[in-house]
Formats: sequence, structure tokens, C-alpha cells
Amino acid sequence: MSDSGCAEVESTWETTIVEGASGRRSGLLLITAIVLSYAFGVTGRDLWIPDEIRVGEIAREMYSSESYAIPTLAGEPFLEKPPLYHWSVTACYSLWGVSAVSARLPAAIYGLLGLLFFFLLARRLAGSRVAHVATALLSVCYAFITLTHQALVDSPLATFVIATLYAWVAFEQRRSARAAWGWTCLAGIFLALAFYSKGVLGLGLPIAVGGVYALLRRRSDLLLRAIPLSGLTAVACLVPWFGAIFQQGGSEALTLVLWDNTLQRVLPFVGGDYSGGHERPFYYYLLQLPGILLPWTVLLVAAMRGHWKGRRGETLPGRRFAAIWFFVGLGLLSLVGTKRALYLLPLLGGAALYVAVWIEPILSGRVGADRFDRLCWLLTLLVLPGATLGYAGYALATDRSIPMAVLLALLVLGGVALVFQSWKSEERWIRTGVGGWLLALTMWGYAGGVILPADNDQQSGREFCEAVDQKVPAGAALISFLPNEALLAMVPFYTGRQPLPEWDIDAMRKRLQEPGPVWVVTIERLRGGREPYLLEWLKPARPEVVLDGTADGGTYRLLLLRGGEVDASSKSKSPLGREDRVFPDGPLGREITR
Repeated sequence: MSDSGCAEVESTWETTIVEGASGRRSGLLLITAIVLSYAFGVTGRDLWIPDEIRVGEIAREMYSSESYAIPTLAGEPFLEKPPLYHWSVTACYSLWGVSAVSARLPAAIYGLLGLLFFFLLARRLAGSRVAHVATALLSVCYAFITLTHQALVDSPLATFVIATLYAWVAFEQRRSARAAWGWTCLAGIFLALAFYSKGVLGLGLPIAVGGVYALLRRRSDLLLRAIPLSGLTAVACLVPWFGAIFQQGGSEALTLVLWDNTLQRVLPFVGGDYSGGHERPFYYYLLQLPGILLPWTVLLVAAMRGHWKGRRGETLPGRRFAAIWFFVGLGLLSLVGTKRALYLLPLLGGAALYVAVWIEPILSGRVGADRFDRLCWLLTLLVLPGATLGYAGYALATDRSIPMAVLLALLVLGGVALVFQSWKSEERWIRTGVGGWLLALTMWGYAGGVILPADNDQQSGREFCEAVDQKVPAGAALISFLPNEALLAMVPFYTGRQPLPEWDIDAMRKRLQEPGPVWVVTIERLRGGREPYLLEWLKPARPEVVLDGTADGGTYRLLLLRGGEVDASSKSKSPLGREDRVFPDGPLGREITR
């Protein structure tokens, strides 16, 4: 071999060693930072209204009854969501007891598992360095880190959507027929787990993304073989649960799962007028994205411009897949009848990968470092003062000390200074990562240590429920009159007492015919919901407001009524003069008349 050939081999070997060492260092830094970030927010607060407390109570009832097929709330079947997350919480209850931490811990575990699958997927698509950047971006994304720190079914949904896409990409890059069958079956299992997380969305979202990707890539084996076979495998995994539902609840329960809470919830135009609530215009998610993608919202816009205008002729591995994942998923969710910001959680990986494919060459110093330097300065000038002043104002408004706000501002400024100092250094990659993580972890640490505990008083009904338990005598009946899901869940979760739910006014009149005190918990006012008519209607029973509390925009009250003073034969009207008609849906989704 010639001297030049030996020199080239030696140079390549040295480069490989350096890049491998750098990759290991950055990987270790990434893992450490992610684990530290997940230490904030899981503990130190109660389950919040309305979603977390409902999930926690459903799992508590499942744990107490040892009935795992059909979730229940207040003893009634609750089939709005499949039971995977409830099963996970039940397992934690059996290990560590019933608590807010046990209810929230599975979400954090699913979040970490989702980051692992995302890293593996990004590495297959675009290489190790892009995978590091993409995983770092996803792990500090506002929506991802907050939603995977809450007891929500969306955390396992995002995890298994990512896992399904990873299995299909691995199928595409397979090296043997045996591997192809293995990845296809594994994708089917992940697809079934996605359905067990949140129903039909867990099937439709990965199939839509994978199908469009296979179509544009002209991969008939993926489109006509892997995806259909994975779907059949998923259906086979779902049959036992459907059978258990039919055995315990009959055809009515099965129809409720497959029709009301699946097709009509996602596509309300297929029949009926039920869409699961949360009806919003098709452009709703476009208004939510700027806040959801913080702190790298602007980078997505810059990446879109860079991909479209600056590098149309370049081959960027993973760019097409990331674009399909995010934009096809966004379009699909915009067509769905129900919309909430947290439904975007399974799409955040696509956005992070899309940005990472554009930004990694810049961070590596290969192209456009001066442009990125100017962009970061612009972001600092626009975002940093607002964020610092906002956090400072929040700290002062919640009676937090001025030194805390000043310390936060100094730490944030120090992190930004470290980031920009790295542009003058030869160790740009490592120092930028350290600086960026100092900035991000400072914000999340402040949120976990200051903002979340302050919000806990407004988002948790624990104090109200504990006061109810002290006021109502032991053994006395407690009625929850016209309750919402939060009221049905929070009283038994925090007190162990199961109120008797009452949705029918005639039945309530009969209860009040009997002499003696009647203890009632109810929600008097709900943001955007029911009129404050209850006290007006209950005036003949001389209601006494014993306790009241506010949480998540609702006013919850404990009333003491005097029985024997209400005429059961009278037909009352609401305070507004209308005949009493229909209340919000009960646990089974049925109409409740009065």
C-alpha cells in the first residue's frame, strides 16, 4: 500500500475513534440530562383535575375490585379509554400503594421508553449525531416533558406510535426474510399497545404515517405486506379484550367501545351527534403549536425554510420521514372531531427529527454557523426577556421571594452566555450541549420547584375532599348530585368514601322527602358549562353551604339539606324559566334526563 493510502486509512481510523468517543460523551451527557429532567414534577403534588384524578381513581377502583377488563368510575363502566395506562397504574399501586406518585410514575417511564425508541428510530433514519440532537430537542420540548409527567393515557400512546414506526423502518432496512417477519410481528404488537393506550387513534396515526411514507418511497413490500400484516397481528391481540368486554357488558358495552367511543368520537359525521366533546375548528392545532413546541418553536419555522429553500438539491436522511410523520399526522388530527392540545404528543417526535436534520450540520460547524449564530441572538432577544420576566412575575404573584426570581434570571443568562461562548471554542459540540441543557434544566427545575407546587392549590381538590371527610359524620350517606367526572373521582380517591351519584331530579326529590339531614357534594359552576341553578332549585330544602372550594375553574360545594320539606309531586323549572331537560353525559356516555 502506498504512503498516501496508509495516511488515508490512518486518518479515517483516527476520525472514527474521535467521533466514537465524542458520540459516547454526548450520549452519556444526554442520558444524564434526561434522567435529571425527569426527576422534576413526578412527585411533590397531587393529581390534578380533571384528567389525572379521573385516571387515578379508575385505577384505584380496578385495583380494589381486581376486575381488569372493564374500567369503572363510581362503580359504573367507563369505556371512554382503553385500559393500558390503568393497568400500569394498578401495577404501581400493588407495589407502592395508592398515591399520586404511583399514578404518575408510569407516564414518566413510558416517556423515557418513548425517548429510547425515538433515538433508535432517528439513528436508523439519519445517523447517530442527528439522533442525539433530535432526542435532546424532544426531551426538552415543553409539551413532551409536561405531558409525560402527568397521569395521562397519551404518554403510552406516543411511546407505542414511535415504537411502531421504528419497527416498520427496521423492516424496510431488514437483511433477511426472518428479520422481516420478526419486525412485522413486533410492529403489530406495538400497534395493539397503541390501541390499548387510546383507542382507534393508536391504530390510525401510525398506519397513516407509515402508509404515506411507503407510498412516496414506492415500497410495495412495506405498503402491501408489512403494514397489513401488522394490522392483523394487532387485531389478534385486541380480540381477548373485546371478548372480555362482551362477556361482562354484553353487546351494549361492545357497541359503546367500537362505535360511540371510536368511530363517532373520531368521525362524528358517521352517525349520531356524539364527538366526545372538545369540538374545535380545523385550524385549532395551528394556534397551539407555538406554545407546544417551546423552547424551539422558531427553529421549526427556520427548518421548514431551510429544507424548502436552501437545500432542495441535497439528500438529507430522515427529512422525508420526519416531514410525513409531523405534517400528515397534523392533517389527520385536524380532521378528527375532537381536538385537544395534548393529542399532538405522538407528533412531537416528527417535529424534533425534522428540526434535528436541519440543525445538526450547523451545530457540527459544517455549514451556516454564522446564520445560526444570528438566529440564536434573535431568539435570545425575543424569548429570554419575556420568559425571565414571566417567571419572575409568576413567582411574585404566588408570594414567592424576589431572590428566587433573580436567581432564575441569572441562571438563564448564564446558560445562554455559555451557549454563545461555545461558538468561539473548538469544543462547540460538547459545550453547546452543556449550555443548552443548563438553560433547559434550569427552566424545568424552576417549574418543578416553584410553579407546579403553586399551581397545585388551584388544580387539586385534595383539601376540599379532606375537609368533606371531616365534616360528614362517619357512616352518614354522602350524595354526589349531578356530578362531573372530576367530582366522581376525587372524593373517593382522597377520602376512601364512595358518594352515591344521583343524576335524576325525581329520585333526588324522593330522597329529600325522608326527614333528616342529607349531605350532598356537587359542582355549582363549571367553566363554559352548567348554569348556577342548584342552590335555587334546592331552596325548599333550606341548603346550607358547609364547604366550598375551587379547582380547574369549578366551584365544588358540600351542602347540608333538610329532608322532609320538598314536595316530590311538584315539577320544578330551572331558575331561567326553562323546563328541566338534559344534563351532561354520565360515565356510560348516556343522556341523563331530569
